[in-house]
Amino acid sequence: MNKKIYYSICLALLLLIVVLSLEKFNAKEQLEQTRFEAVKEAQALDESEETLVKDPTQETVLVEGIKIDGKSYVPLQQVADKLNGEHEVDWLEGTAELRMGNTQYSWVKDAPIFEKDGTFLPNEDKTVFQEEQVWIPAQSLAHLGGSVELEGNQVKISRENLVEEVSLTMGSEATMSLADMSAEQVVEYLSFLQIPIDGAHISKKSSHLPGALRSYRNGIHEGIDWYAGTTGIEITENTPVKSMADGIVVRADHDYIEYTLEEREKDLLVSAKSTHTPTYILDKLRGRSIWVQHDKGVLVRYAHLSNIEPGLKIGQAVSAGDVIGYVGNSGTSYGVEGSLGGLHLHSDILVYGDLFWEYLSEEQVISVLEQLFQP
Repeated sequence: MNKKIYYSICLALLLLIVVLSLEKFNAKEQLEQTRFEAVKEAQALDESEETLVKDPTQETVLVEGIKIDGKSYVPLQQVADKLNGEHEVDWLEGTAELRMGNTQYSWVKDAPIFEKDGTFLPNEDKTVFQEEQVWIPAQSLAHLGGSVELEGNQVKISRENLVEEVSLTMGSEATMSLADMSAEQVVEYLSFLQIPIDGAHISKKSSHLPGALRSYRNGIHEGIDWYAGTTGIEITENTPVKSMADGIVVRADHDYIEYTLEEREKDLLVSAKSTHTPTYILDKLRGRSIWVQHDKGVLVRYAHLSNIEPGLKIGQAVSAGDVIGYVGNSGTSYGVEGSLGGLHLHSDILVYGDLFWEYLSEEQVISVLEQLFQP
């Protein structure tokens, strides 16, 4: 082959290699560009979704409410939709939840209970379950971080601080769980609590302690019973009940109306047909109650009271040892029949919504209580 032809062929092959390389490079560059544009589109979508929650032009939303017994109420489902939250209702349990970011709010049927991430907030009005709709007190919405204005049956919710509160909650550190605590750690955690009745000591009778069966309502005993005799003192309907620590009153049933026999029997029948005592029924069976929220997520429920200390208000700060109510038997069969039988204080201790004893053995529960409440 002549050299001239040979060099021409080599040059042609070299040019072909160069052309193919450039095409491959261009294809790769186009692919990278496509990937870059896809990422930018995804980021833009995320930002637009975030704007739905944080758009400063949407500072207020309007929710259509109703009046129940002269109080303003709003439908939970509409609140969740308007504020981009999620809600869930358990009709058998009588509970309702609203989730905003990592924050969870809870209400209980027919009860003045409002809970935020395991701590309880001052609340006067009951939550109403009716016509396949849950109606929550309009004023409780102020605890979501914004402000609330009532305009007739419309409720205007300001979102100005709502997102800020949700974001702060999302960045907060988790609290140590009761499931991770030893009995000694539970004692240390609750060591600031005092005996609620002067001179009393813990009863060792099993039916008076947490975890005891309550077959009449198809459930278990959640707290501590303080009866005459087993606690070492005399107890009457005039025996003062004292706050076990400094705290804030979040519930005070001044206007409590005792069960009728028919109402109580109806609720007990519902419990008998269930796997346990539904939350809303158990709340009614506690009778007249005071709830005090303390530090470290600790809440104490004082139940079956005969009366509440006059002048005690929801949202009021109380000190350890302050008289908050008086021993009674409200909510019990004795209370329904109007007798003075079965007088006692029932007290529940919760830590961020969980009963303090849930992960302890019976022996550990007794040990913890004896160490906490030695007279």
